[in-house]
Amino acid sequence: MRAISEACRTHGCKHLFGSDGNLWPLADALFDGCGMDGYYEIDRGAGMDLRQLRERFPRLTLMGNISSRTLHLGTVEEVAAETRNVLEEARELGGVIVGVSNQVVPQSPPENLLAMLETLHANC
Repeated sequence: MRAISEACRTHGCKHLFGSDGNLWPLADALFDGCGMDGYYEIDRGAGMDLRQLRERFPRLTLMGNISSRTLHLGTVEEVAAETRNVLEEARELGGVIVGVSNQVVPQSPPENLLAMLETLHANC
């Protein structure tokens, strides 16, 4: 992974690492040891907290943190509230690209997707 990070830098590119789940046991090795530039699919439901990530890895670009589970199983109100929460944290912490943690699960209610998109639009 370090070699990939270095090759990316040599060619003017960024090395982004994508995985969902709890990465805390590997976080230091991945994000400091391997020189990753960014981490996506940040999964709040698995304990990957934006604030803790920013404190531990201040230079790392962070992406995600709106829960796929909330989009799939939550109410419109829960989706909107979580989206606002992630946006507020992103503004406060900096270096965060707000998005879905992992994927939009098939058969997620369309009204939940609209709630996320409308909340993002209204608050950006």
